[in-house]
Amino acid sequence: MIYLLLSVATGTWLAVVFKIIARKRVRADVVITINYMAGTFSAALQCLGSGQVIRRQGGGQSDWVSLLLAGALLGLFMRANLRCTEQSTKENGVGSTTFFNRIGFFPCVLATALLWRETLGPVQCAGLVLVLIALLEMVRSLQRIRIQNVTQILWLIGSTAMIEFMNRIFSRYFPAPRKPLFLLAAFLAALAASLAAAAAKRKEGLWPTREEVLLGLALGVPNSFNILLKLKSLETVAAAVVFSVFAVGTMTLSVILGVAAFREKANKRTAVSIGLAAASIVLMCWPSGSP
Repeated sequence: MIYLLLSVATGTWLAVVFKIIARKRVRADVVITINYMAGTFSAALQCLGSGQVIRRQGGGQSDWVSLLLAGALLGLFMRANLRCTEQSTKENGVGSTTFFNRIGFFPCVLATALLWRETLGPVQCAGLVLVLIALLEMVRSLQRIRIQNVTQILWLIGSTAMIEFMNRIFSRYFPAPRKPLFLLAAFLAALAASLAAAAAKRKEGLWPTREEVLLGLALGVPNSFNILLKLKSLETVAAAVVFSVFAVGTMTLSVILGVAAFREKANKRTAVSIGLAAASIVLMCWPSGSP
């Protein structure tokens, strides 16, 4: 459980750093690229320190290819999610952005139910109804209801769902000692996508400033540990518990910090949507009574 609590802390920290980036005159694409450079370096150090990753113990070549492919897909979804989070934080604030970002694990729950026959009981279905109501309340609480906001919301939910789904795939099909290699593949893919996007967008002036480097490191190091902590939590704690506690914890702390540190306004609809989300997660984790 300690790993899960630490993942909540690092997830909240990432939301706060994004709010700082939104308030400063820095190039977000450069900061995101430095973030993945730091994450790649951290994952590479973990790989070098893990002899079990270097030695090919168990599984054939196809297993290793599948592992690297899964990691690369995770990295691409991470890149899309991080970019969308940065844009949405400017438009909707840290509280609303974190809400839609974390609530994306619900589609992952549905996908696992269909693929691995993890059926939902009546109580869990009631939880899904509550989260739909919560989403509608949060959308109505946004100051600007535009097509751009709707697109951001869909990308946040969809990319988060795929990130959690790839983490679930790793915890289900791959051995735990291969976590560092899985992380390295993810951060390398995300770094490659970030470099390609930055090169296409800017032909010159890509050299980062000191502030951009510091913000990139403030994102990258906690980001790598956040994924690792979540994977370690999945080794001992049920996936539904991990995803729900992470979502509720980061949403609640982000809203509190947004109000306290950044003077963001939390209106009644925001408070209601957070409460409904918390209640829906409790219902989703309620024992279904099935063996």
